[in-house]
Amino acid sequence: MCTAVTYHTRSHYFGRTLDLEYAYDERITITPRNYPLRFRELPDLDHHYAMIGVAFVVDGYPLYYDGVNEKGLGVAGLNFPGNADYKPRQAGKHNVCPYEFIPWLLGQCATVQEARKLLERTSFLNVPFRADLPLAPLHWLIADRDSAITVESMAGGLNIYDNPVGVLTNNPPFDFHMLYLENFINLTRGPATNRFCASLTFQPYCNGMGAMGLPGDLSSPSRFVKAAFTKLNSVCMPMRYMWVFVAYLALRKAIDTIPAEYRFVKNQGVAKFFGVWCFLVTAACCLMGMYDTDPFTMALNIITPVVLTLLGIILPQLAKRERGAQKAAK
Repeated sequence: MCTAVTYHTRSHYFGRTLDLEYAYDERITITPRNYPLRFRELPDLDHHYAMIGVAFVVDGYPLYYDGVNEKGLGVAGLNFPGNADYKPRQAGKHNVCPYEFIPWLLGQCATVQEARKLLERTSFLNVPFRADLPLAPLHWLIADRDSAITVESMAGGLNIYDNPVGVLTNNPPFDFHMLYLENFINLTRGPATNRFCASLTFQPYCNGMGAMGLPGDLSSPSRFVKAAFTKLNSVCMPMRYMWVFVAYLALRKAIDTIPAEYRFVKNQGVAKFFGVWCFLVTAACCLMGMYDTDPFTMALNIITPVVLTLLGIILPQLAKRERGAQKAAK
């Protein structure tokens, strides 16, 4: 039960969950550029891109679950039982075993476009790594900062799909998930509007009602819909994080009102230094992260922190004024 997502703001993000009830001692694994990679049917790769990911290392060989190379190309293999189908050796093809696929692809491809070209002559070889390590039934999400594809080796052959949502879960095949998304075309991140009946005056009674009907269960199709909707309708508001350190400095100013056992940093000067340092570093990172190619997101990144800052100034003054009026009335 895994979910993989690629996300792009000013930077490119690629990640997945690994929801298994067992483990193979997998760990963060780095394969440097000149580490020799050996394959069953393919030429060795002695010079390749460096990569990092999660792998189960057996006899010095990284069995990658997922990974990203130094060029920013990412690959994740997700469980695909009952549909994944691997083939015997095929003449004229790049015969790659499923457990070799991630290092083989990341070692020589810098973009999705290069990966797609390589995959056009690729066949997944039905040969296990070892007798006690059978092949995992998988399909793959491949993504860079500009695009994503899904790769599925099935009984009918190798399917390569454009993946415009940048999301992958498990069964059924990817084309089903994209069709299933159409059941939710009425969902919106905005406020709900009355489409039930024009003669009835319905009003939304809370925020978020535009997304009512979004699946909440953990099935693969529901996770696909939920991840796609959340990703495609997310808005990055970077400047909100630096106010955590403003609040911290305000608490330190009122340190005499806080019991000693709740003070992690005892020295006031040290606490203020790190509070200011964290604020300045976070503010610099936030300001650099405000830029976005989408004008709507860019506008929200600027307007939202300004509005929240003004509210943070105005509301305490209104409360102070109200308390003063109540005190005068008494």
